[in-house]
Amino acid sequence: MLTAAGIRPAHHGSKLARALGTHLHTISERPSAPTANGPASDVLLAYLGEQISVLRQQDPRVRLDAHDAVHRMRVATRRMRSVLATYRTLLEDAQTVGLLRAELKWLAGVLGQARDAEVMHGRLKDMLGKEPVELLMGPVARRVDIELGGGYRKAHTQVLEALDEQRYFLLLDMLESLMSAPALTPLGTKPARRIIPTLINRDIKRLRAAVREARN
Repeated sequence: MLTAAGIRPAHHGSKLARALGTHLHTISERPSAPTANGPASDVLLAYLGEQISVLRQQDPRVRLDAHDAVHRMRVATRRMRSVLATYRTLLEDAQTVGLLRAELKWLAGVLGQARDAEVMHGRLKDMLGKEPVELLMGPVARRVDIELGGGYRKAHTQVLEALDEQRYFLLLDMLESLMSAPALTPLGTKPARRIIPTLINRDIKRLRAAVREARN
């Protein structure tokens, strides 16, 4: 709509970029596509980069309360936390990795409250829609909308407050710093085909042990 009205891209950078100069922190290049003989760290950084992109894409959609935005943003945070756990031995700064995982857990928790309310609201409305009309006593659907819809709106407000916190922006800065200048261990520089299967199998063994424990 803007271009149709006559707006054209500027031939120079933004005033903010010119003012900040070299202090402007950006990621100009995407991580290298991982290959079997390439460094194992490429697998971590490529996947992490994908999820950071999802996080950025969903940020404005969550603020606008777009459909499924909270869910997609939450999935991205949980996937980042998981991949940092699986491949943590590829990164040198264990303290930073631990802090990143803790902050991603915090963000996923905030998003989870809104998501849980959203799912419960949707499931109950779907169940009501399948019930015979004669079995619905009074304005049940309206009560569900008022109570559970109100719970979602409250939780979504808390999400918006979290996204405006300095804590959230520091998390984004940490992710960008990791992507732009990752400090790798010697393990991270070794071929992916030798390192990645071992790390994934370690997680599989841990999962199997947890399942056995749960069954007992």
